[in-house]
Amino acid sequence: MPYLKATIEHPNFAEYFFVITNTGNGAAHNVTAEWEIGTDGPDRSWSIPLIAPGESHQFIITKDGDSPVTTADKLEEALEDRGFGLRFKVDCEDIFEENHHFEQEINLQRAIHGRKEMSYEWVETPPDKKIADGIDSISDHVRDISRLASDLKFDARGMLRAHQKDNYLDRIEEFGDLTVVQLAGLSHKNEDVLRHELQMLAEEGLVDFDEENDTVSLDNR
Repeated sequence: MPYLKATIEHPNFAEYFFVITNTGNGAAHNVTAEWEIGTDGPDRSWSIPLIAPGESHQFIITKDGDSPVTTADKLEEALEDRGFGLRFKVDCEDIFEENHHFEQEINLQRAIHGRKEMSYEWVETPPDKKIADGIDSISDHVRDISRLASDLKFDARGMLRAHQKDNYLDRIEEFGDLTVVQLAGLSHKNEDVLRHELQMLAEEGLVDFDEENDTVSLDNR
C-alpha cells in the first residue's frame, strides 16, 4: 500500500521546503492533499493523479504567501503571531481502489530552528546524486583507460613494425640479395605478408623489391 509522509527539508542554503513523499511500497492514485501553516494561515490544496513509491514533491515555505523563508530567524519572524504548526492531511487510493487517509502535524520551529541551535548543519549531496556522480566518474575513468589502451595498442604496433623493418634490413645486409622465400624463412614471416611489407619498404626507398623475380636487395642509391 502507499504511505504518504510530510517532512521539512533544507536542500540548499537559501530555501526550506515542505515535502510530500510516498514512503510506501505501492503507488498512490488520485491524491488530494491540504495543509496550512499557523492558526490563521491560508489553506493550501494540491492534487495529482499518481505518486509512485519513493517519489517526492516539494513546496517552498513562504512568508505571506509569496516570499521564501530563507533562514530560521525569518521563519520565527513570519510565524511568531500565527504559531509554528504545519497541519497536513491527504487522501488517496491504492491500486485496488481502496481509500487511504493520512494526517500529520509538524512543529516548524523544532524542525528548522532547533537544527540551527544544536549544530552547524552542512547540507550534503543527496545519496542518489552521490551515486550518479560516482557512476559518471567511473565512466570517465573507463573512457580514459580505453583511450590509453588504444594509444598503447597503436604505439605497440608502431614499435613492432619498426622492429620488423630493422630485422628485414639486417637480414638483407647480412646475406645480400634474397628471394622472398629466403627472407621469409630467415624472418619467420608469411610470404604474402612479407611481400606487402617489402612493397612499403620499397616505397620508403629502403630496399629494391623486384616483384617480377620475387627478390629484394638494399637500395644502393
